[in-house]
Amino acid sequence: MELLNKSLKYNLGNKQKSWICNLAMEAEAAITMLPHGEQDYVRHQVAKNLKKLYQQEQRPTHIRVKGKEEDKTFYLIKDKIKRTMQ
Repeated sequence: MELLNKSLKYNLGNKQKSWICNLAMEAEAAITMLPHGEQDYVRHQVAKNLKKLYQQEQRPTHIRVKGKEEDKTFYLIKDKIKRTMQ
């Protein structure tokens, strides 16, 4: 949750080389704190959203629609993790 709580500007605007890997590791750490019955579903949802982010990152910059797609995916991941941790 550390990266997610630092906001979208930190996570996606100032990308480091391994930002997707870091996001995946933090999401997995948060998922392991969930009850066992919910982990598989949340893990599947996070993996699907991380795949979208990775595919967006592979597109050439001039084709990428940066703002809206990344914002939406980021907030979906963060919201799912927050709701399941409550």
